[in-house]
Amino acid sequence: MTQFILKFFIATAVLFSISANAQDKSAPPLPSACSDDAVKFCSDKKAPRDVAKCLLSRAAELNPQCKQEIERYIQMMSGAEERGGGALTSFGGSNAMGPPIPLITYSGRVMPGEGEKNPSYSEHKVDFSVPVYKGEGYTIGSSLAAGQLHLGETVKLDNGRELPTDLHRYEVGAQYFSQLSDKRMLTVRASAGYAGDKPSVANKDASYSINLTYGKPASGNGYWIYALYMSNNSPFINFFPIPGVIYMYRTPTFTGLFGLPVLSLQWTPEELWSYSFSLFVTNVQSEIAYGQRNQFQTFLHYSFNQQSYILHQREQDRDRLTLQDQKLAAGFRSVLMKKMQLEFQAGRSFDRTLYIGKGFMNKDRGSATIDADWFGSLGIKVAF
Repeated sequence: MTQFILKFFIATAVLFSISANAQDKSAPPLPSACSDDAVKFCSDKKAPRDVAKCLLSRAAELNPQCKQEIERYIQMMSGAEERGGGALTSFGGSNAMGPPIPLITYSGRVMPGEGEKNPSYSEHKVDFSVPVYKGEGYTIGSSLAAGQLHLGETVKLDNGRELPTDLHRYEVGAQYFSQLSDKRMLTVRASAGYAGDKPSVANKDASYSINLTYGKPASGNGYWIYALYMSNNSPFINFFPIPGVIYMYRTPTFTGLFGLPVLSLQWTPEELWSYSFSLFVTNVQSEIAYGQRNQFQTFLHYSFNQQSYILHQREQDRDRLTLQDQKLAAGFRSVLMKKMQLEFQAGRSFDRTLYIGKGFMNKDRGSATIDADWFGSLGIKVAF
């Protein structure tokens, strides 16, 4: 079931991107529709995020084409942040393309559950990122993240091992972003923290990651991104430098990142409709939304997610506990007081598996399947 759904969504994404590009081959690059408004209203802003934020504050005065470009920019950046799953733990993609902004994020998910085959489930995460220094053409930022996952019953694997009911995440990160000449950029991200079951004795169970990203313009509407990522607790390969090459293509209604290990598609054929798909190694997300993200938006959402933890008691040092599930949900997003975004989802979580092994889909140390269940989730983002 899992492999079928993944193949279906990947095939859909390829056809979707071909269709979007076919409709917009003659369109100008994304920034063109906002160039006059940017000079008129935001000439004192340099960083792309700062220009977008400035233009958004003058939304009523912008031309219609610029409004649509800003909406798509928000869609792309928000999707990238969600794929990251936290402060600085992801490989990147478009979420490694800009300087950090002051942002506080909370997300929580609960399932009622009952019994050993479907224990109650609750998960809470808090992330905080902020620029700490801005120089001529560069920004240094930092981030903090924390989270807790709780199972209402002890889950027993098929080899008899009992899993802990509480898992924790803590992380501190730093980022260096430099805007180079000729629209080139360089980003260095690093993080260190903990993801496991015994934070009181976490000295030998620490997790870490480092991500290097370099971007430069390509001919036409394109942009090349080269990356190198390594972590001891990644969603794919641990302790090994993973190279990445990504090509970004943009038109007035479409933004696509094509490469390895990231695929991201954002399409806004009309002002109020948007379609998105992202594939980051083992995590998949797809969404159909109606409305403006910076006001009120309803959506239908699908995702396939994996989370990895380093258990204190493990047979091999490289063993990881992986939690995997798929979700179908409906929800809404609403902006409150201009700086806060509230998001609510309700849906079904299924294909829920927990397993221990050395890597992706490696279940050498045991596995367990949990029954499908309904869930509710709440997300809050506050940007400064």
